[in-house]
Amino acid sequence: MEVVLSGMSLSLLLIIALIVSFIVEFFVGKKEEHDANASAKLLGKIPGMKGTIKADGNLSDITKAGSMHKFLVQLHATHGHVATFWFGKTHCVSIASPEAWKDTVKLFDRPVGFFEFVKPLFGENSIQFANGNYGKQRRKLHDASFTHQAVKSYYPVFQEKTEIFIRKIMALPPEEHIPLSEYVSVFVMKSLMSALFGQNVENDEQTVTMLRHYETVMLVLNKKMSANTEKKNTFHIALNAWHEFIRKIILKRRNEPSDEMREHDNTLVCDIITYVVAAYHTSTFMLVWSLYHVASRSDVQEKIYNEVTNVLGSKSNVEPDNYSQLQYTMQVLMESLRWSTLGPFAARVNTEANTTVQGYTIPKNTPIVQALGVVHMDEKIWPEPDRFDPDRFSPTEIKKRHGMSFQPLGFAGQRICPGHRFAYAEGVVFLASICRRLRFQIVEGQNIQRRYGFVTIPDTEIWVTASKRDAM
Repeated sequence: MEVVLSGMSLSLLLIIALIVSFIVEFFVGKKEEHDANASAKLLGKIPGMKGTIKADGNLSDITKAGSMHKFLVQLHATHGHVATFWFGKTHCVSIASPEAWKDTVKLFDRPVGFFEFVKPLFGENSIQFANGNYGKQRRKLHDASFTHQAVKSYYPVFQEKTEIFIRKIMALPPEEHIPLSEYVSVFVMKSLMSALFGQNVENDEQTVTMLRHYETVMLVLNKKMSANTEKKNTFHIALNAWHEFIRKIILKRRNEPSDEMREHDNTLVCDIITYVVAAYHTSTFMLVWSLYHVASRSDVQEKIYNEVTNVLGSKSNVEPDNYSQLQYTMQVLMESLRWSTLGPFAARVNTEANTTVQGYTIPKNTPIVQALGVVHMDEKIWPEPDRFDPDRFSPTEIKKRHGMSFQPLGFAGQRICPGHRFAYAEGVVFLASICRRLRFQIVEGQNIQRRYGFVTIPDTEIWVTASKRDAM
């Protein structure tokens, strides 16, 4: 009898468990459905676009526009500073005013799905995708390498690599056409390897090869993967070469003879790739665009030269103590970042609560895109935005604008680009030093356009000539 009762009790317990499970799933499902309906209702009150295709949302519109930046320009021109769109099946909000940005400045987390396209390059464990307290702790550890004090130690490296760059230019025949992006890319990569990892890369050919692999990877990531097998193979060859390059850096830094990585090193590899890529493309194209304008505008070039000779004379180097005196040089860098819309967009998400932006309630878990490029070319903030004018960043002009009008190196707040001090220091050392020694001129007949993607780059190589200044 006891065995029969036990069997019946067990069956009863299983039935009860199934009923409870069903009830829980039913009410959880009802809650999720209610939350989804509530979110849709809130987002429905915000101006914006409907999905063109149900599965892809507005992805076809983004493709048609030519880039995410151009799509956001069109979106905000039609629907105002706060507007919705569909990124695939995800309903997103884009914001394009300093006032709207201020409402989201405290958000730390990134919407992982929005940056899914860079996962093949950065890796799943990259800090790019680390959110919450875990992400903040990792970020805090990395930030120690980019404090004001830490960046001071990098100045000698920047100066040394700049001198190598100058000697390389001086060794060329007169009127030689110089491929600007290639030369600057090599300089930046060598500076990064030396400053951050203590490794000198003397072989320009090897550096250029690695940079070509990087360009191949980014070209594919900025578009949808082609169905062409050959292109896929090229992409994976380039991606594997880049990852192997980073692994060798780590092993060499440790002085380990073994080619084996430790089990927990995957996160380290991902983070180093993330920082190297971010530092490389930020510094490289900030300097490429700066030199493009310097070579195109003799008045800008002479102002830099006069400032540098007044502050440094003919011999002194740029150092932390005199860096802030090179005000106009810094203005050229900042205007180059604005004019180029170097980083066209950023994104955040609030996973804890709704967010109020300019009177609109944005439901939690909704990706919020900061349309950086849209604001950086807003004619109400920047009159004649396509005109290159470093005086926009004079102390007097800066005071006239909203404090958040200029966000060039990632969105402000806790997750601003950690290397922004590094990039500016490298840029000032480089630009001041070369303009003191060399005079640049753009090769005539070029029609350089901005190509928007994850970063904004020239649509083709920029060719310049350089000559030694007589006084030097």
